Amino acid sequence: MIVWIAKNLSIPVMNMLGSICSAVDFSVGEMALLTPLVLIAAAVAGAIVCRKRRKAAARFAKPAIGVICAFLLSYALIWLPLSTYSRFDGEYARPEPEGLYIMSIEFIQKANEQREYYSPQLEFVASRVADDLYDLTGRKSVIKTSRMPWWMRKLSLAGICLPWSGEAVVRPDIPAVALPFVMAHEGAHQIGYGPEAEANYAAYMALEGDDKLNYSATMYALYYSLDALRTLEPAYYNGAVSAMSKAVFDDYATIAAFSRGKTGAQGAVAEAFLRLSGQSGLDSYGEMVGLLINRPEI
Repeated sequence: MIVWIAKNLSIPVMNMLGSICSAVDFSVGEMALLTPLVLIAAAVAGAIVCRKRRKAAARFAKPAIGVICAFLLSYALIWLPLSTYSRFDGEYARPEPEGLYIMSIEFIQKANEQREYYSPQLEFVASRVADDLYDLTGRKSVIKTSRMPWWMRKLSLAGICLPWSGEAVVRPDIPAVALPFVMAHEGAHQIGYGPEAEANYAAYMALEGDDKLNYSATMYALYYSLDALRTLEPAYYNGAVSAMSKAVFDDYATIAAFSRGKTGAQGAVAEAFLRLSGQSGLDSYGEMVGLLINRPEI
């Protein structure tokens, strides 16, 4: 039933909404988030200023509640089924230390070579990433940079796929080494790759052949591979890290610090959100390693 809903409701509706919202450069879904805040503020102001007309002030509160309910409904009907729909069920390999070490060394060799040519330009990255995803999947993604990144910073979000508008929205102020991969990850969500590991894998596969942006994908594949390797065999991890050039190591450290930035209440909220979506919490991102080993077709 969940798979049917994901295929016949979640993905078509997300794509339809994204197509409509692609007519403008700014994120319609992000602007929509302001609607309940404005209505609530108006209701509070009305209740304070017009104490004798609280019923009039309540007129603002009711639409605000309605908008919030619409957000929750879109999450339940569009995002929840999609986030639990696996396109690669049974394709996840179990990482072994030796094989993971070899794969990590291959990523390091690629990164050492690609680093020299990496210079993403913000104004062109989103359209180029969307083209890369289209070349891979045949589906056009809608990727936009946030006009109000403050709320995403508060929640420690690098990017988000908004189900009520079918848009992938990314903070423009994240590290340059992370920007293309995060855009591709959120864009993959928007075209139907719900689980975090599978959005990561689709992002990697989309950018792998792009000689301008592939470094970002390689670094994220390396980060998750080394994260798994460090747990399985610390000695192999230390050996792999020593093979990085200084520039690659600096970028690796940047991604590690950026990716592990969710702590305290923010981390707890993110963990709860992912588990509510039927995934294994924040660890679900790293499960892409099992797909990188098997390399199933997109």
